[in-house]
Amino acid sequence: MTVIFFGDSLFDIGNLTTLATPFGVELYPAPFYNDGKASNGQVLSEAIAARIGVDVESLIPYSSPTSPLNPLEENIVYAIAGATTGVFGSAGLNLQDFSIGLASQIQIFLENLPSNNTNAETIEVFITAGSNDILEILANPNFANIFITPENDDNEALINNTVNNIVNNISQGIYSIENQTGDIFVVGVSPLGDIPFALQIDQQIDNNIPLDLAGQTNQLLNTIAQQVNQELINIFDNPLNDVANVTIIDGFEVFTNAVNNRQNDLESPLINQISYQNYLAGNTGLGENLTVEDFFFLDGSHPTSVSNDYLADEIISQISESKLDTPIYRFQNRNIEGAYLYVGEEERQSVLANYPDFVEEGLAFNVADESDDELMPIYRFQNLNLQGAYLYVGEEERQNILENNSNFVEEGIAFYVYGVNSNQADSIYRFQNQNTPGAYLYVGETERQDILANYSNFQEEGIAFEALI
Repeated sequence: MTVIFFGDSLFDIGNLTTLATPFGVELYPAPFYNDGKASNGQVLSEAIAARIGVDVESLIPYSSPTSPLNPLEENIVYAIAGATTGVFGSAGLNLQDFSIGLASQIQIFLENLPSNNTNAETIEVFITAGSNDILEILANPNFANIFITPENDDNEALINNTVNNIVNNISQGIYSIENQTGDIFVVGVSPLGDIPFALQIDQQIDNNIPLDLAGQTNQLLNTIAQQVNQELINIFDNPLNDVANVTIIDGFEVFTNAVNNRQNDLESPLINQISYQNYLAGNTGLGENLTVEDFFFLDGSHPTSVSNDYLADEIISQISESKLDTPIYRFQNRNIEGAYLYVGEEERQSVLANYPDFVEEGLAFNVADESDDELMPIYRFQNLNLQGAYLYVGEEERQNILENNSNFVEEGIAFYVYGVNSNQADSIYRFQNQNTPGAYLYVGETERQDILANYSNFQEEGIAFEALI
């Protein structure tokens, strides 16, 4: 598998710095920023890569290759800070003459692809785009006029035009690569009205216009972002019109959960309405001795390196939820001590209707019912010496059982999950009942601790796989 990143400064690992510095444009100078990136450390693409098992050092900025690029063999970042969803960069950042937009990035990617792209499914794609299109609105000196004349419905027209432009551009980009890649994950726009830069602009507008406009800029930006996300879901990721290899990730949920989780891990209040950069400039009223770790945002619109960890965790969590969406139910066999059966909904109904010796204990965990490059199959075996006792194993253990344990009869693939140490979902532990050898139990962390503390007849055998509790 290779991974490809398209988008803007959240993913850019130095492309803009390489491309624009010769023209006198330097948006992320040292020492405040790290290595020409919009971060004091890692950007979001690097944090995501680390969580899907990709060596961060293997990520290549497309703008400075050491040899011709091949997306089938290399992990490439095409994302460029300041990119819009169209062809060019953001006018708000004076990048409107640079062909760095999402459409331009995808065109370069397609040119890099070998003509005999027979392994397209091995390319995993992440896209984040749309933020610069929305924030570009604020660069228009006449922007605030829409609040002065609400009777003209200028704000509704602005919202509709911006949403349609972003959604159309992202959609065209997806359609152009959906048959050239495997999974495509689109990270939706976050609540841009809540970032420090937007909060400052809102305050400036409220101060300069003799009307009560507090909060209207923030609300407008968030409305546009929400509508972009919803339209993309409607097109690509809904039950009636699901594009199989495209997943839209809720940017609002990612941001909100990341902020909350970061706050929960801090002993002091997290500062997320003022950036660390503004704090260093003074006049924030925040007092002394704060560090970058106290802030969610490094500057007016970019998260800190640590914040990117929390954002990446939420993105991976949503991806796991989108894949592991099939519930598995647990039944206990009343005739065999410590023997359990794990089944999906269809078999569950059959067991409930026809096998009274099996007592349902509820939802066990969530899995996938279809294969995927990142998922592994789990096979079910029945123990002929303990009919009604089942064992669930991966491919390697399956082969060992087929060769050496004739008393276990294979019944086929039960479901698909993430492998051990993939860090994509919750660890599921296997226990064997010492009173009934050959009878097994599979549990999550909470139940594991209860078993270890109170049921000495169950012997832990380690992590079996990862699924969602």
